[in-house]
Amino acid sequence: MTENALHLLEAKDCALLLVDQQAGLAFGVGSIDRQVLLNNVIALAKTATVFGVPVIASTSATKVYSGPVMPAVSSVLPGIEPIDRRSMNVWEDDKARGASLRPAGDAWLCPDC
Repeated sequence: MTENALHLLEAKDCALLLVDQQAGLAFGVGSIDRQVLLNNVIALAKTATVFGVPVIASTSATKVYSGPVMPAVSSVLPGIEPIDRRSMNVWEDDKARGASLRPAGDAWLCPDC
């Protein structure tokens, strides 16, 4: 096996992209209990922070319908400024896509990671 085949993922090779963790959009969730979903997102965000994985948050329609990132999620990610996109598809938004492709330490990523 080559050395690259044995390489494990490291925090510098990853990013966590949280998409639309907003109360207005949580009402549309029917496949899982909303509180369980929120608890899972908080646990995932805390885990990413502990392991130094950069976190990117993206929101949509914050002023019209969806509202800001849920306070419980924001509280575990201090210093994260969500990218409020105009596109419904996060990958079609230049800022959100660009943030997920940037190296760790750039402005859009978690400042504490």
